[in-house]
Amino acid sequence: MSTPTSARFVILAAIDGSPASANVATTAARLAHTFAGAELHLLHVIDTSAEADSTTLAENAKEREARHQKHLDHAAALILELDLVRAQEHLVLGSPKGVVLEVAAELGADLIVVGTHGRTGINRLLVGSVAELIVRSAHCPVLVVREKSYPAK
Repeated sequence: MSTPTSARFVILAAIDGSPASANVATTAARLAHTFAGAELHLLHVIDTSAEADSTTLAENAKEREARHQKHLDHAAALILELDLVRAQEHLVLGSPKGVVLEVAAELGADLIVVGTHGRTGINRLLVGSVAELIVRSAHCPVLVVREKSYPAK
């Protein structure tokens, strides 16, 4: 069994701009803070398969990129407010599952943090779950973050 040669620990937090993204970013930042030498990378994927809808047809590439960059900026601002770690930002075009796995491999990620929308039933069947696909395909541990919602007693 080999021992690690450095204290580098890479956390890749994939955010999608949904309300769950804030929780993903802050959870990843808190985890990164607990590991000496940790690197935190925020990733937002501009989903090219979903970009063919009517709202984006009228939008040029620069406008689209600026709109998606706002998701990264918002997550980075939340992390800065915590004042625990600094994050590197990545904005990439492609299929979310494929890009997350590619970036994780390029960075040598030790952990991927993703959010879930909590879809169930027919919505999950029709829309699918990027988080589930990443969990099944990743070559490192994946933490799936969801909002706390304990039932009232």
